[in-house]
Amino acid sequence: MEYINELLGFLDSERDDVRTYAINYLVGFSKPGTEFYSLIVEKSATIIPPLIKQCQREGVAPHDAIRTLINLTNDSIPRQHFCNLETMTFISEKITDSNNVLADLYCMLLSNLVKNSEIAEMLLNLKVTVKENIIKSDLALDQFVQLFLLGVTESINKKADFDFLSSVFAELTTTKEGRDYFLSTRIDGKQPITKVMVFSEYPKLIRRGGVISVIKNVCFSYENVLQILDPEQINLLPYILLPILGNEDYDEEDSDGMPEEVQLLDDDKKRESDPQLRLTLIEALLLLSVNRYSRDLLREKKVYPIVRVMHLTETDERVTDAIDRLVQLLMRDEDPIDPNNPEINPDSKIEEFEEI
Repeated sequence: MEYINELLGFLDSERDDVRTYAINYLVGFSKPGTEFYSLIVEKSATIIPPLIKQCQREGVAPHDAIRTLINLTNDSIPRQHFCNLETMTFISEKITDSNNVLADLYCMLLSNLVKNSEIAEMLLNLKVTVKENIIKSDLALDQFVQLFLLGVTESINKKADFDFLSSVFAELTTTKEGRDYFLSTRIDGKQPITKVMVFSEYPKLIRRGGVISVIKNVCFSYENVLQILDPEQINLLPYILLPILGNEDYDEEDSDGMPEEVQLLDDDKKRESDPQLRLTLIEALLLLSVNRYSRDLLREKKVYPIVRVMHLTETDERVTDAIDRLVQLLMRDEDPIDPNNPEINPDSKIEEFEEI
């Protein structure tokens, strides 16, 4: 205990080498579950400022400081000390700096911080310096979404893939304000969700998992279901169906009407391997089944044959139960639609789903 207190005393040293030495040792003690983690969390108000000061150095020097901040912000108490405009702007600018070799670590830090509702709300409106090489917008979130889209090409920052931003987006879309942002049309004429949903089959789990959570969360926007399903607008459905499709063959009757994007798949096509993500995708379809218009469209797009075949090989009971509920919704008898009173609003709430 005395050793830790002495170590923390060196964090305020005016000498860069002493401060760096102390932080190099501190990062090991800051891991959640270690003996001294609770003590370090308790003292986070005094630990965080010198760590942020260390982050202002160039190159890889801030590496251990950022790792320590990531470890600390696994707990809710230290997150509170980041809830100010100056700090959040600093972190955001570090992510969008195309020369920052530690940008991915800042993305990991941000994915912890947005679990604080005040920080999440701040991020939705946070303005930063316009980066012409990213997007001509001063909204930090616009830049993050574009970085996420381009991260797989390394065209902006060769040392970053921005995969952890998917966790940020997943957290933000648990709120109506966050969902509204991802469904809105931005300065480039595109909706942010269209730049994210295309990664629903991405090989790396951290990116793919966050994307699938975002997909499910935006499906809670019942009032936007027409926009979400319209092939000429967002066209979300194919990116829900693609991960739950395997390499099975469908007869002409079943495949006729399926979205073009899910037809003529490769013979080695594999279904999503993670059962939690398969469940999330089925729940997204359930959420899209809450009104008559969307149910009819799901029937027209042959969602039933797809989940029927999926059910045959599914081994997770939670997923099979969710498929059963979906089938009941899609295959039930429905009254004819009154053309003078078309139904748009939800007619059957699905209360048991939690937004991820």
